[in-house]
Amino acid sequence: MMPLANTANPPPTLPDQDFLVLRTQLEAQALSNPLNIEQQYQLAISYWRLGLLKQARTSLNKLLKLNPDYTQAHYLSGIVSLSLVGEVNIFRKIGMAKRALASWNEALTLNKQHVKANFAVFSFYLNAPGIAGGDLELAEKWLSKLRTVNYPYHQMAHGLLMAKQGKPEIAEQLLIEASTTIEHRATPIFQLAQFYLQQEQFVKAEQALKTYLLQ
Repeated sequence: MMPLANTANPPPTLPDQDFLVLRTQLEAQALSNPLNIEQQYQLAISYWRLGLLKQARTSLNKLLKLNPDYTQAHYLSGIVSLSLVGEVNIFRKIGMAKRALASWNEALTLNKQHVKANFAVFSFYLNAPGIAGGDLELAEKWLSKLRTVNYPYHQMAHGLLMAKQGKPEIAEQLLIEASTTIEHRATPIFQLAQFYLQQEQFVKAEQALKTYLLQ
């Protein structure tokens, strides 16, 4: 299993129909006036949230060509590349996954304290198959780095590692704690729901998913 795109979401306050409106407005504006950096980024987000992954990648590539130091664009580029893993043929999956990792590492080159990029790299090493670069030892090392960057995210990551190592009781406790301490709760609650599904605790998974949908 590859790391999930929910490692860092764009602004979660807009439902999908509003991303459609945002996309339409920005595309129309771009026909008459060049978009500024933030507008280009918002357009890429709208493409991603609407599932238009190739358009999102094209938009991000264009943005980064002109603004190579835009940290958030590198981070989102990694998320988009990871999302594309499920859409490309088997011969391109590994390359696309490695491209995601490279984007997150570039974001961290620009900002070592970028919480979600750190978590994304940890998740990659934890979940990616070995042939694509997954490495449990590297995940453990990255967990130590994450502790110094953001402790609540460290709790969530530690919980996922414990689940991977077959320690579900410890994992559940850590994930529950993370769901109460991370400011934007959608990500840890979704991770908790996934954990319950993997443990076949379907009642708890349903409750967690209902909570997630309310975020």
